[in-house]
Amino acid sequence: MNDQVKQLQKEGNQLYADGRYYAARAVYTKAIALLTAGDDSSSACAPDGADTASWKSLTASQLLSNRAQTAIQERDFAAALHDATLALKHNTKNEKALLRKLVALENLERFEAALQLVNTVLDNGEKNAPTVFQYCVAARRRLRKNLAKDREVAASEVKQMGKMVHDKQQLRINFGCLLPSQVPLEQFFDVNVNIGNEFGLFRRDYVKNGEKIYLQCSLRNNNEKKFKLKFQEPLDPSDVGDAGSADANGKLTLNGRGKASFRVAVVTVDASKPSNHSKPLALQVRAHESSTATWNLFPVVSLPFTVVPPGGKLNEGITGDLGVHCCRAVSMPGLQHEILLAESPGNLGIGGKLWDSCLVLTRYLAARREVLNEKQVVELGSGLGLVGIFCSLLGARVTLTDMEVRKHRLAATLIQRSHPVIPS
Repeated sequence: MNDQVKQLQKEGNQLYADGRYYAARAVYTKAIALLTAGDDSSSACAPDGADTASWKSLTASQLLSNRAQTAIQERDFAAALHDATLALKHNTKNEKALLRKLVALENLERFEAALQLVNTVLDNGEKNAPTVFQYCVAARRRLRKNLAKDREVAASEVKQMGKMVHDKQQLRINFGCLLPSQVPLEQFFDVNVNIGNEFGLFRRDYVKNGEKIYLQCSLRNNNEKKFKLKFQEPLDPSDVGDAGSADANGKLTLNGRGKASFRVAVVTVDASKPSNHSKPLALQVRAHESSTATWNLFPVVSLPFTVVPPGGKLNEGITGDLGVHCCRAVSMPGLQHEILLAESPGNLGIGGKLWDSCLVLTRYLAARREVLNEKQVVELGSGLGLVGIFCSLLGARVTLTDMEVRKHRLAATLIQRSHPVIPS
């Protein structure tokens, strides 16, 4: 097995040198799996006279560090951070892994965590790692400058945000990234979430000192319970405070800026494989039960994605011509089912999002249902169509109107809902 691992490492290095980063990463992954296959065969891996555990740790650290570098080349800095952190757990003196962790942190704009690591390196005077030491000397000033700039921007935003926030606003959960449209089983992918008002704004003073906000991530459309989510817990506890975290049950802890980043994979509950006709799944994130008493957060639903067998291709998300980024599942008193609305802020800005005013009007009508029964309703500037759809469900005949640019998205929502509503 020792020869196999060495050969794979050599093959991966050559692929990397040829610029074939994806192929190199696959070979490194195979070598790591072979190396960590089991302790029962580990004695066959170690060269004569070498300590088995030490050899395995050093080799695993090299392979993980190399895999982190392939991710850096493809600008997948979250994956690079994960691998570099794990490489350092195997060998704390791996200079290349430390350097790659710093590069990943800085490119992820996690300046506070990067500066903390830089200060640790410089304070310890690790001149036995000259490349990292020189990088840290240059990086310290750069990181301090970026942090100072962040504070200036934050102070300016506070003044502007004061004009766009109010006590009655509906805070909602948002995806900070577009999820894949096709996901291979057991393959982890990155998810970013945040909370904000209808303008996407979040003020740190929303959260009391020491308070934590918890969300719950789960699968939607998983009616047959064939699949479940597997969350990759943070390798370094120091990462939790800066980027938020997810535990093994999908409980998300937001950081002080109302954000969380995590990695998740879809796995089967048993050994069954997904069929070609498996129903598309979606991720749903809502307030965790431990936070619902304090935080009224509007849930978010991802665009649907298909699940394919392990080893398949991870396809990027597709917004389509309508620019739909995510969905909102709205529950209202008296309705048996949720109203699922598509949001497209990328194409239409605030006009492509669910407004607080729509929620206020819908709740008002829910308490006065008699004004809608068997009535004809015309809604001007329907937006996502929530009010009109709700009126239709309460027995009214509805005509929705909006600008030409928004009508196609509105029509798509109505077709999906199959409601007796007439778009105009």
